[in-house]
Amino acid sequence: DSAEAALFLLAGCQYQLIDENPELNLQVALNGYLSASRSYPKSLLIPKATYRMAEIYLQQKMYKRAIYLFEKTIREHPESPYVAHCTFSLAKILIEKGEDAQGLRKIREVFTEYPESNVAVEARIFLIAYYDEKEQYDRAISQYDSIPEKVVSESPDLKNTYADLLLKLKRYDEARDFLFKQVNLYPDDPFAPRWMAWIGDAYYAEGREEEAKKIYYQTKSRYPGSEGEVLARSGILDISSTKNVKGNYERVLKGFNQLL
Repeated sequence: DSAEAALFLLAGCQYQLIDENPELNLQVALNGYLSASRSYPKSLLIPKATYRMAEIYLQQKMYKRAIYLFEKTIREHPESPYVAHCTFSLAKILIEKGEDAQGLRKIREVFTEYPESNVAVEARIFLIAYYDEKEQYDRAISQYDSIPEKVVSESPDLKNTYADLLLKLKRYDEARDFLFKQVNLYPDDPFAPRWMAWIGDAYYAEGREEEAKKIYYQTKSRYPGSEGEVLARSGILDISSTKNVKGNYERVLKGFNQLL
């Protein structure tokens, strides 16, 4: 039915325009899907429409309506690919409401039922941020084992978080190896100056100050005017301050011993 296809297509186009003017287009898209769904309740496009209406209600913070439609999709269209999306969305709602245990169980459902789906990858990325915020760094970094390497390699945020977690876990050798690899593979990446400075930080955290200074100076030279240069200058100052404090402390002790 061309009229059916046109109605759902129009609603879909309105949905894609939400980001341009959320306040207006959320309601326009919702009205479009409601109209299409009422006109063609048996359409094969109903699962997608119901899921998207739920997402709109979620963005409007109308949680009860959103939950109802997510659960309706799962219940009435169990074979739909949108069931995985609905399950993950329900999990995020539960966690946002403070019902973490139930939310995490829902996420495990996604991993169990849809292990190869894009939604499972999204859920892993969500858990990385969730556990990082909870300072459960081992759990956060373990999620990377189940994310395709291509996804990580194409996401600067995931690479940054992975390196940051290694540093937080004091796995300095692994952090340096990973960061050196990123700088060598992507020397012109906007984040390369930060990665370079972090290599220096990893040396400094182990007390290997000369190696840290060498990396910091290389960062300054290689990436002038960058965030990495700022971090490198800060690292050099920290090392200098530490040495000055240590030298002053030793001089005080020497003078005190002479008085004795």
